[in-house]
Amino acid sequence: MACALHYAASVRVAFIYLGAEIASTAEHLRQALEQHGHYVVCEIDNTSDFDRVLETPVDVVVVAGGDGSVAAVARRLAHAAIPIAVLPLGTANNIAKCLGIHASVDETIARWDLEQRIAIDFGVAHARWGRRTFLEGLGCGLVTAITSGCNDVDLEEALRAYQRRLETLAPRPVTLTVNDECMEDEFLLAEVLNVGWVGPNLALSSESNPSDGWLEVVLARESERQYLCGYFEQRLRGDMVDLELPTQRTHHLELRTAQDVHIDDQVYEGGPIVIDVQRRAVQFLV
Repeated sequence: MACALHYAASVRVAFIYLGAEIASTAEHLRQALEQHGHYVVCEIDNTSDFDRVLETPVDVVVVAGGDGSVAAVARRLAHAAIPIAVLPLGTANNIAKCLGIHASVDETIARWDLEQRIAIDFGVAHARWGRRTFLEGLGCGLVTAITSGCNDVDLEEALRAYQRRLETLAPRPVTLTVNDECMEDEFLLAEVLNVGWVGPNLALSSESNPSDGWLEVVLARESERQYLCGYFEQRLRGDMVDLELPTQRTHHLELRTAQDVHIDDQVYEGGPIVIDVQRRAVQFLV
């Protein structure tokens, strides 16, 4: 899509939206941006055009969409001086939650301040498939088993899918080396988190802070199955509650598993994976 140039406003915006559902509201979102004094320098509606963000002088990159869109843009803008502003229009919006964004589109735009930024860490994974970065988390077990099948469903449907899968999920062997301690056991879930929520707002770690240089390693064994079942029952009743599972904090770890792993919303082959923190990798408006 060609750049749309305007000359009446002061804050130069690159406006990014991905997916047909967001595209259908793009005109409304563009008007909202302009009504609040922003000037849309260019619009990008597919990942192949991301390079134009770095080629066009802009003050802020506005991403309208869900966690997948936000993470894709964040990876492209790693270590750039351009901040990202999020309009959370996805299903879970876990990244927006960690930034404290809960308001309507108009209220969110009205509250933006280019001076109010936060620098977010990335997790970095190295394995035989190469190097991958993650904004939300990496793990194996329950979350990975559901990741591919819940991209286009609402939160309630996703929670029910997790609940059904948990009933039949067998714990699988995982070896973790965390803080120089080796743990080898069978787990229903093993997650390495940069933010506190994954999937359909699963509150796996209330202590996660994506700006503190730490990752949280959250584990669930067979002994936690009934506790997890109870959690999904509470969520389906409408209660937003945090999970309290065995957790460790680390800057560096190694995870070994024969299972597939998810990295944010993508699934990769398992094996030995070395995981580190990339400090203050991308800036967001808060």
